[in-house]
Amino acid sequence: MKAVDGISFEIDRGSCVGLVGESGSGKSVTGLSIMRLVPPPGRIVSGKILLGKQDLTELSASQMQKVRGKKIAISFQDPMTYLNPVHRVGDQIAEAVVLHADVGKSEATEKAIRAMEKVRISDAAARAKDYPHQMSGGMRQRCLLAIALSCNPDLLIADEPTTSVDVVTQAAILRLLRDVKNETGLSVMLITHNLGIVAEFAQKIVIMYAGNIMEIGDVRSFFHRPYHPYTRALLESVPRLDRNSHTLTTIRGVICDPINKPHGCTFHPRCDFSEEICRREKPHMIEVTQGHLVACHQYG
Repeated sequence: MKAVDGISFEIDRGSCVGLVGESGSGKSVTGLSIMRLVPPPGRIVSGKILLGKQDLTELSASQMQKVRGKKIAISFQDPMTYLNPVHRVGDQIAEAVVLHADVGKSEATEKAIRAMEKVRISDAAARAKDYPHQMSGGMRQRCLLAIALSCNPDLLIADEPTTSVDVVTQAAILRLLRDVKNETGLSVMLITHNLGIVAEFAQKIVIMYAGNIMEIGDVRSFFHRPYHPYTRALLESVPRLDRNSHTLTTIRGVICDPINKPHGCTFHPRCDFSEEICRREKPHMIEVTQGHLVACHQYG
């Protein structure tokens, strides 16, 4: 089974790429693959993951350990799963600093407090002594971001950073990420299913479905003219205030079983525009306009 099947995209320095798709599209597996954290029996069987000119797939486990957390960091979507409930938050942030910055515990604690201040946690010195259950969901999400940003990485993989928080906290987290990105030149891969967040924060968008990339484009052209039927269906299913409609548009059916993917285009069983060639041949990615690529036989 291929959870992610031969995808390819780039993230420019200091930019944000939004990875969008339904649950089960392969977004989180893509992030885990970049970090070389795919749990067994999963593995990367081919391809390259380039950080600058360095291919991460060729690094040993010990070499990758030096990259992971220092040059590439990841912030997961469920803080209570990834924060240890029996350790104070400050100690968990300081652990990453000790590992990568080669400093003592007291200096690491100071850096941990500065990381908490960077993610806008007020009275950071006192809150560093708290346990995760003593914090709100938004505060715990900020602590995960503090762990990820504590060693000033070049790339942050933010996996659904706003899923479990209210809209006010969502806006605060996005402002925080934008400020850090602008101040440090951080590159961000934002994994989400929220197109509104991508429109506000990202410069480029990658649409995934069933382990494949359907469309890649800059955010402006993407929302101005989406090409792939799946992309158009995603946009049509977003509730809008400028439409006088009592029913929401939906995408019929469900995402395909990754073990038994359909032949040809994986989206064709749910597509309103599928033809015989869609059921027979897998489409290749082609450039329809400058910098805007789509995998669909309509544009062959």
